[in-house]
Amino acid sequence: MLETVERLGSSAPKLNAVKLAVWLHDVIYDSKASDSEVRSAEFAERLCHDLSIPEGRIVASLILKTKTHDAEDDPDAKVLLDADLAILGASERVYQNYAEQIRQEYAWVREQDYRVGRQQVLTKFLSRPKIFHFLSHLEEPARRNISAEIAQLARV
Repeated sequence: MLETVERLGSSAPKLNAVKLAVWLHDVIYDSKASDSEVRSAEFAERLCHDLSIPEGRIVASLILKTKTHDAEDDPDAKVLLDADLAILGASERVYQNYAEQIRQEYAWVREQDYRVGRQQVLTKFLSRPKIFHFLSHLEEPARRNISAEIAQLARV
């Protein structure tokens, strides 16, 4: 993610806040919880306060946007979210490895329930007019990878 943020850095007015958000966006992660982003944002804001980093609220706000992947009109969020989603446009082999890792993270979920839930998540990305804000070259491979995963998940 940091490499992608560096490449897109000229599009991020608050680049240091975006970099901090990359480091801290999953500092608290529990696949069984629905508030990991909120808790990570709170942690980031406290940490920035404790370290006298003035961008704490901005970092927290960016982290919260990783829950919905809606950047609104925030260029910093667009950079962060593109970096977060760049894996979707990776090579087929890299993407398949990523998909297997996601399944491992949710190993506690029954297979059928996982298939249904994962398909719903992926279908939301496909329904967007654009997945990426700046990484348009990844749009086609991402849609191909997502469609292939959905097809695989649909097989019984």
